[in-house]
Amino acid sequence: MLQSIEIENFRCFEKTAISGFEQINLITGKNNAGKTALLEAIFYFLSSQRYAIIKNARKSSNEADNVKSIYFNQRTTIPISLSGYWDNERSLFSIKDVNAAYSPPAFTKDFELAFIVDKDSQIPVMEDIAAFFDDEVIAGNSRIIHDSLAVIDDTLEEIRTFGSRQGVLYLRKKGEENYVSINFYGDATQKIVRYVVNILSLAKSGKKFKLLLIDEIENGIHYIAQAEVWRMLMRLCKHFNIQLFATTHSLEMIKAFQQVCSEEELIGMGGYFELGRSPKNGQIIGVKHDLETLEYELASGDTIRGE
Repeated sequence: MLQSIEIENFRCFEKTAISGFEQINLITGKNNAGKTALLEAIFYFLSSQRYAIIKNARKSSNEADNVKSIYFNQRTTIPISLSGYWDNERSLFSIKDVNAAYSPPAFTKDFELAFIVDKDSQIPVMEDIAAFFDDEVIAGNSRIIHDSLAVIDDTLEEIRTFGSRQGVLYLRKKGEENYVSINFYGDATQKIVRYVVNILSLAKSGKKFKLLLIDEIENGIHYIAQAEVWRMLMRLCKHFNIQLFATTHSLEMIKAFQQVCSEEELIGMGGYFELGRSPKNGQIIGVKHDLETLEYELASGDTIRGE
């Protein structure tokens, strides 16, 4: 697992070190505290496809602006420096020019990553989720996707594809004959499918380390289902040995995370981190909260989420 990361001159990070990552990590903080940028830094550091961050994570039509946005404060003469620890090994990645010819650092060969930006977008791009689903049917894993969707809607009876309508998953509810495209379902259903499909995709990798990054995990998921979503994700990540990093603004999602992390089978899996600005120098800092302390803070109404 990735245990810690040091970030220098990347996005909004001037110089920040965060340590104590667990298998399941929840990142919170105010707007512009660096939550998404932290996920980008992890992907940029550990993936052999780091240029995808430049092309996909920032949507400016001006490529020069996209390139400049990689650097802290857009000061393009300052090199980026990223380093991290995993399995008690440390590697450093430093670049002076994001436009220079790129050869992935040797250590990226050990890592497989997926970064889910929203229900429709991820890095690397998965062109055809329906085709992937068909592969999972053949492999005997389609039930995992069905059972995961039941967390959101237990009336779903069947998931399938149709060869004449490529690229689309169809769902059928109990007691109904018609199949409906997943595109007509809500964000939660579409996001759960993307989460689980990516977990199964990572599980197929022969790489030593597998990481799933999810930005704003709460979007579209009703608070009543959030604990079940966490429970499902933690169990799958535990089973397939995948490390998860997720960001949230939601107090309900934090409460659900703390609740599920306290369950016997999942104790010791979760890490909760808040990002905020240091009152001393204004730089971003990342603080890990003990989960027992977090439980007290939630019960007592103490400020959290970087507030």
